[in-house]
Amino acid sequence: MNKLLVVTAALVFSTPALADIPVIDNTNLAIAKKNAENTGEIMKTNTTLLVN
Repeated sequence: MNKLLVVTAALVFSTPALADIPVIDNTNLAIAKKNAENTGEIMKTNTTLLVN
């Protein structure tokens, strides 16, 4: 029973994440770029807040 649990856990955690699906069209690419820009702005704001 424990072997089955270990094997099942190994298979579940070794599968790629769904977020790794490649961008397949221009609409999704534009959304991904905007998300990246927003994330960058949030990180800059966090850095500014932490430094001050």
